[in-house]
Amino acid sequence: RYIMRNFRQPLSLEHIAKELGVSKYHLSHVFSARLHTSFREYVNALRLDCARDLLAATELSMLEVSMESGFDSLWGAQDGQRRKGA
Repeated sequence: RYIMRNFRQPLSLEHIAKELGVSKYHLSHVFSARLHTSFREYVNALRLDCARDLLAATELSMLEVSMESGFDSLWGAQDGQRRKGA
């Protein structure tokens, strides 16, 4: 839930692990085992879905959509899309 509420903000596995009081390696393992994807891929998928919705529903520029979706740059959005294979 935390990730879904905060995916537009800068997120790191290290920060979340620290908040939970576990190692980033443990969190990564549990995350992958339960969701069958990596933390980074999961966050990028949320951001890409948000970007698609914004592109369909608004007149924002690609850069604005990228930033509103939580990517730190237009390149970040393009990289996320490339990794997802979209």
